Amino acid sequence: MMVRPAEVLHQDDSREFWEFARSRKLAMQHCGACGRFRWPCGPLCPYCASDSFSWQQLRGTGRLVGWVVYRREYLPGFPPPYAVGLVELDEGPRFTALLDIPPTKLDADLRVRVKFSRAQNSDQLLPVFRRDDAEKSE
Repeated sequence: MMVRPAEVLHQDDSREFWEFARSRKLAMQHCGACGRFRWPCGPLCPYCASDSFSWQQLRGTGRLVGWVVYRREYLPGFPPPYAVGLVELDEGPRFTALLDIPPTKLDADLRVRVKFSRAQNSDQLLPVFRRDDAEKSE
């Protein structure tokens, strides 16, 4: 799946996220005080207000909790239909991303896995979730 946006904003708080993505790895900030993952990333933990954290790589697998299917073009380069999903990662945090799954194949609790797709007209890799291949063989 070719992701259409030409550019992705790189804020200081998310720089490491994009560095991991460049290596096709999904990572999040992990609070050094309370031990919870935090997303979106930021300077302070939203649970305990600690500024202590490290970046930890995640497996990139989880289950689809919810989704929306866009049937109208809201942004140039995103022709409908396309889906954006809320994924509960196996480590616990939830992550919102584009889905590389036909809208007619979306289902609650569907097992998904991250893949990284190149943004159009850019070298940037973006996380996109697809159906987990392991589920197909069950």
